Amino acid sequence: MKFEEARKIIEQKYETYQKRKNAVEVVIRKQLRFGYYYYILLMEYENEALLTDYAETRHILKPTLSREFFSETCNKHNITFVDGYIEKKFESIEDVDNFVKVLDELSAKYAELEDQEN
Repeated sequence: MKFEEARKIIEQKYETYQKRKNAVEVVIRKQLRFGYYYYILLMEYENEALLTDYAETRHILKPTLSREFFSETCNKHNITFVDGYIEKKFESIEDVDNFVKVLDELSAKYAELEDQEN
């Protein structure tokens, strides 16, 4: 799907913030961990619409969560985890919903492990 078409679909359900000509942030007002919010970027990549976290999630939650846990969580929701990036070619609004579910699970697991340490 093309970037502009995907953007219009997403904007029917989610707030967006223009980052640059071919990239918008999908605004999710949830904290990944204290002081860090969910980050989902819709961008044009190779003439297609791509959802990505731009490796922010892995950067914020490492080393508490393993690469294996990231990969398993993403796979469960039909999202790709490769080289530290959470990504999905946009096909429908369910892709954004699933992306949020992945971030919800990663955030919950991070909080659980942090609580165990304290």
